[in-house]
Amino acid sequence: MRSRSTEQEDYLIRLIRQVGELARRLRERLNGSAEESATVRFDATQAVERLLGPDAALLTRVDADTAVRLIASPSRMDLWLELLEIEAEACRNAELYSEADAVISRLNGLRAALVKASV
Repeated sequence: MRSRSTEQEDYLIRLIRQVGELARRLRERLNGSAEESATVRFDATQAVERLLGPDAALLTRVDADTAVRLIASPSRMDLWLELLEIEAEACRNAELYSEADAVISRLNGLRAALVKASV
């Protein structure tokens, strides 16, 4: 893996802070209404795309072990997991239970892969 330049590291730190703040605001908006939950879900998926950048389409489709390996940033990984939790809760609030189950399955797979990678 290539080492990142200071500029890249600074950008990543700013990005993580911004998306982290967005995740906090999204969590506050989870109030149980189906309409607001749909908006929160959309905003959470947009935040994931922003967090993962140009590789978002790939990272959201590859198996969990590969995704964890490719991200290689604990902070980004933690934030991705948080956004998936928000998305799952928004799905449940909107009574979209099969979609919530799919998000939770991905979330659990990523968590398991993260544990496996840290061993």
